[in-house]
Amino acid sequence: RRMYPSIADPMNSKSYQTSEDFLKKCSVSQFDSDKNSYLVITNTSDNLCQFVMYNASRSFDKSEVCRYSADGKSLSTKSLTNSYRRYNLQPGETIIVTLYR
Repeated sequence: RRMYPSIADPMNSKSYQTSEDFLKKCSVSQFDSDKNSYLVITNTSDNLCQFVMYNASRSFDKSEVCRYSADGKSLSTKSLTNSYRRYNLQPGETIIVTLYR
């Protein structure tokens, strides 16, 4: 099984940010290995970047979201739940989502 990220416009049509704006501010990469899938999101802009992530799949037993500062220091680690979760990335910050199979 693989992870297939999809970047969509906000559910609120009055939002000033679009998926195109998000992709201008953030670098998004997805990788698969035999055992895991990874999603890497880095704020490459000089401004705060906000987004919502939703894990619609129940095919992964365990997952985690690790957040790193611009200089690579670990800031936090949380589970990715099957619900919506808002993220705020400061300039240079990265999150790595690991989905264990």
